[in-house]
Amino acid sequence: MGKFSARETTLFQWLEAAVEDNKLKPMDFEFANGQLHNMIKGHCFWPLLLNIGHIIEHEKLENIADETAAMFLSHYTL
Repeated sequence: MGKFSARETTLFQWLEAAVEDNKLKPMDFEFANGQLHNMIKGHCFWPLLLNIGHIIEHEKLENIADETAAMFLSHYTL
């Protein structure tokens, strides 16, 4: 059930559509989806959970999102 629901996410569908449109190179969708989620969790979730970080301000969240997207796309863009 977990794998079925993972394939139904908007991100997963976006990745599949981008590959079909030749915007992104072919990839293991589950792996790429996990990469993107883990990059975000590494900055936002784990530091708070482990009590080694503080609540992130909106401006920093935007920077994390922008930089994470740029890194992800720099690897997968054709």
